[in-house]
Amino acid sequence: MRFILLFATTLFLLCGWINHLDAQTHLISFEKKVSYSKAQVDSIWKARSIPLFIAPVKYGVDFYEVMYWTKWHDGSPVKASGVVLVPTGGKPKAFHLLAYHHGTKTNRDRDVGFQGEQAICGAFAVAGFAVAYPDYVGLGKGDKFHLYHHSETEAYSSIDLMRALREMRQKLGFELSGKVFLSGYSQGGHATMAAHRYLEERHADEFNLVASSPMSGAYDLTGVQSEVMFRPYTQQGYLPYLLIGYNEAYKLYPDVDMAFKSPYDTLLTHLFDGTRTLGAVNRLMPPIPKDVLKDEMVEDYLRNPEMPFRKALAANTHLDWAPKRPMQLCYCDTDEQVSYRNALVAEERLTGNGAYSVRARRTDSRFGHRECAKFSAMNTKMYFDSFLRGSKKGQKGPLLKRMLISIARDVQARKNSD
Repeated sequence: MRFILLFATTLFLLCGWINHLDAQTHLISFEKKVSYSKAQVDSIWKARSIPLFIAPVKYGVDFYEVMYWTKWHDGSPVKASGVVLVPTGGKPKAFHLLAYHHGTKTNRDRDVGFQGEQAICGAFAVAGFAVAYPDYVGLGKGDKFHLYHHSETEAYSSIDLMRALREMRQKLGFELSGKVFLSGYSQGGHATMAAHRYLEERHADEFNLVASSPMSGAYDLTGVQSEVMFRPYTQQGYLPYLLIGYNEAYKLYPDVDMAFKSPYDTLLTHLFDGTRTLGAVNRLMPPIPKDVLKDEMVEDYLRNPEMPFRKALAANTHLDWAPKRPMQLCYCDTDEQVSYRNALVAEERLTGNGAYSVRARRTDSRFGHRECAKFSAMNTKMYFDSFLRGSKKGQKGPLLKRMLISIARDVQARKNSD
């Protein structure tokens, strides 16, 4: 009897140790790729005409390339990559944690530094945020291939990178405040909403989520956003990208090529091997996305609520819950890629479900998808800062700063019209 008790105790402790080890080993490796001092960031801001009043520089920043463990759609472990930005210099303090989710990419290549959406991350980092910027599963230097707009793998690519970042903190010696924020643009807006939901429903005891700010995301995949399949569209490649990824996750067809009509049944699949840009895919597509699909599939989609692809879209549409933490949904009225109505529908649905505070915020009525990004990021930064000043539901930001940003938007709009 004593032996049995001793064996059971040992087994219990061993299992606890294994679970503890598993919870602490998301990080595989990290390497500093580039470092900017505060003075160097000041120079970058000056060269790009970024006013310090709008985006203050309190720190320098180190960019790290990170390899870490996350999970595939079936729950099995998979290697992923991402970038972590850590503030440097300045007065020592505990940094807030931001997970930032980038927009659509089909090619794996990714540089590290102040370019693209990493520049948005850099602006947060030099203001005092440690930033986790996942490549998503199947992009960057990770394994497998990318499952486009697949909520589980999108969300856990950032949740697990935040865990890896915390392990880096132990090795690099910086502190975290415990406050967590989420944001992202375009596909990243959809990923942000998924991550917000999973943090609240599954990991509320691990992460102190303060607020999120999804920007220009396709939240209503079965409604508003699905309309682009049936009219001329600028980003036709989104549809096969979705279908190929969902076929892997949900086994819609024995072979995904069965969904496409000739010649696309032999043309499309290999275009998403991680070596081509979305623009290269778009150039081989017809103007109306649904024209790559077999007619019977389109008819089934329109008439059958149980059609597998429609059900996959529904499974990744997060409008059936009530966020407990505040959420701001930035949008632009003339966005040609992601309809502004996604934000309005999400606000209405989530609020109707009993959300604590969900607000759709117009960034501008004149900007397309690309121009909307940087100004939505400015709105996001002011929104997050309001919580750090003590707001409970979030505010738009100081009046003077908003006025200056409005002037900058007018200047941008005039440039666009010239």
